[in-house]
Amino acid sequence: MGGIAAGIFGSEALGGLGGVSLISQLLGSLGGIIIATLSGFIVYGIVKAVSGLRLSEEDEFNGADLAIHKIGSIGKE
Repeated sequence: MGGIAAGIFGSEALGGLGGVSLISQLLGSLGGIIIATLSGFIVYGIVKAVSGLRLSEEDEFNGADLAIHKIGSIGKE
């Protein structure tokens, strides 16, 4: 939102210094969103292929605190 707002409020018509194009800010912001989304899917796919993302059924029942961190909540033994 900040990148797009720079394109809006940076224009001389709204009191800005100019030199900022709303279209270029929109394209840059859209490009950043696309790169972040694709990178996220790539990293997610690699992690899923290498180590898996699910716990076993027993560990899901017990909860990730016990399964991964070996700690329980207060009052639960």
